Formats: sequence, C-alpha cells, structure tokens
Amino acid sequence: MSGASFHASGHLEIGRFNADAYDDVASSVNGVPWLTAPVKILFGGPGGLGAPTNAGFNGWGPMAAGDFDGDGDVDLFQHGPQTPLPPFPPLQPPPPPTAYTPILALNDGAGVFTVGAAPAPLPPLSSLRPWVADLDGDGAQDVLVYATAYLQSAPGVFATTPAYAPTVPMFGASVQAFPCDVDGDGAADVLAGDGMWYRSQGALPLPLEGALPFPLTRVHFGDPDRDGDVDVLSGDQLVLNRTRHLLRDGLFRTGRSLRFVVSGAPNAPWLLAASLGTLDLDLPPYGRLLIDPATVALIGGGVLDATGAGAWSSVAPSGAAAAPLLGLPVYVQAVVDGGAPRFTGAWTAVLIDV
Repeated sequence: MSGASFHASGHLEIGRFNADAYDDVASSVNGVPWLTAPVKILFGGPGGLGAPTNAGFNGWGPMAAGDFDGDGDVDLFQHGPQTPLPPFPPLQPPPPPTAYTPILALNDGAGVFTVGAAPAPLPPLSSLRPWVADLDGDGAQDVLVYATAYLQSAPGVFATTPAYAPTVPMFGASVQAFPCDVDGDGAADVLAGDGMWYRSQGALPLPLEGALPFPLTRVHFGDPDRDGDVDVLSGDQLVLNRTRHLLRDGLFRTGRSLRFVVSGAPNAPWLLAASLGTLDLDLPPYGRLLIDPATVALIGGGVLDATGAGAWSSVAPSGAAAAPLLGLPVYVQAVVDGGAPRFTGAWTAVLIDV
C-alpha cells in the first residue's frame, strides 16, 4: 500500500467513501474513551492508498461502514466518548464507564463526514465491534452491537431494541456477535461469541436456534466447500454449514423458514401451487404440468422483477397443522404468465420434525 500510514494500534474500515471506483480506508485510534482523535480517510487510487486526510469528526475504537441515511453514500457508525464522563482526580484514570455515545457520521459523497443525531448509548464495553446488517428485513441497513440492534427507523435515525437474549454475561470474547445468513433464507441470523446462534424468524428478538461446538474467536466467514452455505472459521476450527444440502434434498423443518426461487419473463406475474400428487402431462404451449390438479392449492404468488427473478418465502407449518403432512412428499410447481401461462420448475418438499 504505497503512501499509506495508519493510526498506531488503531481500527480500520474499508469502504468507497468518494465517487471513484477504488476502495478507501477509514482509520481510527484504539485509544481510550475519554481521549478521542480525528478519524482519518486514506483514499484509494491507481497507485494505492494516498496520504491520510481528516474525515471531519473525532472518534475512537471500532467502526462499521454502511449507507445509514439512504443517499447512496457510505457512512460510518463508531464508538464515541464515554458518557457521562464523571469527575476524577488529575493524573488518575477515570472510573469504569457506564455507557458510550455512538457517533453516526454521515458522508457528503466526497469522503467528508458530518456527525448526525446520536443513537442511543452503547453498553460499557470498549471492545464491542459494530456490524452492519438488515436485522428486521425492511431493506434498510441496521447495526448490531453485541445483543443490541440499532434499527434504522428513518434515514439517519436509529431506534434500539434487543437483538436476542444472551446466554452469558458480558465479558471477554463472549461479547462479540456476528450477523450472517446461516440458513440461506436471505434474512440476517446472529452467531454470538459463546457459540450460540439465533435464527431470524421475521421479528426481533431472534430466538435461540442452537449452538456451535466451540466459542467464536478471530471469526471469518466463507464457503470453502463451495455448496452455497455460509461456513464459519474460528481460530483453527472450521464448521461446515449443511443447510442447503437439506434444502436440495427437499427437506423442510416444521416451524422454520422455507423459500422457493422462481424465474421467467421480466415483470411477469407468477403463482406457486402445491399438491399431494403428481402428474406428467404435456400441455403445449404451456409446458409440462407435473402436479395433480385434483389436490392442488395455491400457496403464493407475485411479480418477477426486471431481471425475471422472484422468490416466495414463508414458514413451514408446525404443531397440529403440520401433523397430517409429516413425512409426506408435497409437490410444488410455479406458473409464470409472460404473455401466456407457462409451467416452470417443480420441487418436491418433505416436512420433518427435528
């Protein structure tokens, strides 16, 4: 990285903070909560990173980059000073903090930031790293800090709510939490530092789903087995996620998320039908009907987007509603009307209770 210099022992966040096509770096001091320093931006270019320039605000500690006011620019969410700062004798460290006020720094599009309205205070832990994810499924970028969700209720305005109920006290590595789509349904789940994982069900707080075999430290996410699932590397431990293998085998769990992907002509309306029986009837020019009309039921529908893609998500039945279907194959087929109805892909789904 030619020409780059950073805050010593600081925190870095990558984002495109101006209008060019190069990644930039925001650099902040590690420091202490009663001593903030100017946040620096190192703009990327053909020759690497340039010299640090002031971002326009002071801060300290970890940052998260995301579009927090809906204008298309990459903003920053960061720890702020301890609040309130109690009196303490000269040359003596202050007492343990009670809370920190986060900084919401809004980008003007050129990498110059203005501090917006302060979100609610953070818990009193200086090592908490904020993460960006859509936690409530409304399409806006929210922030997760340990077990607190900062939901973007309006552009640049955050409201706090519990993201999940932690199972351990707030100390050590256990206070970290990482949003990621564990089950592949498009919604953000949460993996906590103690190894517990919390599954998105469309509302907060997220319910506890299960546990990994070890706590999480030095976490990285990826897909080393190339099956489309998010796998977890923690230290020298690797957990391979098998969710999509279940889905490809047509197994759905009672009370859990299910999802079907539909494709066809752009902006075409579509329906999703389910049946307990099969048929294989060629109906030119409409395609092949693969489900039995005698037991058919419409379960969803919509309009494909401009690229010809669509999806239907729901929750599999549970309890008494699921009992008659357990272990039985349910056949699903899509009908897309791109000027004339056409039968498209078909799936077999089996409901299991595990």
